[in-house]
Amino acid sequence: MKLSTQEAEHFFYLLRGLQLFVNQTLLINPGIDSVDRLIELDERERLPIRNAVWEHPELIDKFLAANPMNLNADDRAIVAGWKKFVKGTFYVERMLKKYTIFILGKRVYGVLALFDSFENFFHRNQLPVAVQAVLLPFQGQIVYDGMLLSYPLLFGGGISGNLKETYLAAKQNDEIITSLGGGGKALAGPPVVEELPDYSSELQAMGDLLKKLKASRDAPPVWSPAFTLLRGALDLAEQSVAEPDDIDGLWSKLKKIESGSKRMGTVLRRAER
Repeated sequence: MKLSTQEAEHFFYLLRGLQLFVNQTLLINPGIDSVDRLIELDERERLPIRNAVWEHPELIDKFLAANPMNLNADDRAIVAGWKKFVKGTFYVERMLKKYTIFILGKRVYGVLALFDSFENFFHRNQLPVAVQAVLLPFQGQIVYDGMLLSYPLLFGGGISGNLKETYLAAKQNDEIITSLGGGGKALAGPPVVEELPDYSSELQAMGDLLKKLKASRDAPPVWSPAFTLLRGALDLAEQSVAEPDDIDGLWSKLKKIESGSKRMGTVLRRAER
């Protein structure tokens, strides 16, 4: 997902104004005296100016105090929010409909593209890729500052697997970061909390059925461990529905299933002799 054209134009209007101010303050490229001249620079020439913004975040306050662009309160809030920027070497792990996943250490960010979709930069089959980037808040979402410096590296299954697990854990625990705070007014409304269905009656009915499953002395040896596994799975399901946040309780139920699975393995190995 990316910003609308209007949003992206507004983002770059503010960012280019800040970059011009930093350039003029630090005299990085004295010949650049307007945003139009700044835009004409190629990426290599613009890179020192871009880097200086994040190396001297104190200049954001000076820019806001001087307000050379006569920004209104909302736009000043957007720029002020950029002091919460996150800079580093990220792994782009996957592209989703809502955002693209950027991973830095154990932190997982949902990032929106600007004018061009991230698919224009990376093919899905190339992922994960390592990029040097600066993430910024913008209207309640996370974007980047328009530059991605990628590294020509190929990652094996170990690193790719670890990154996938980092993403899945963040997704499961609702820990994907989609806002850095600040950055103006949020566009999205309050999150919608879905009411979970009540499966207690269905689980009770399954329990009643399982009580009828009994392995007599003459029954095939696999019956008893198989029925034990069914009861263990039902106990785990009941625990998950009744107390999904009781991690210790869930582990306890899972260990019983693992014990039953080992017992089933023993019976099967004996049958193979």
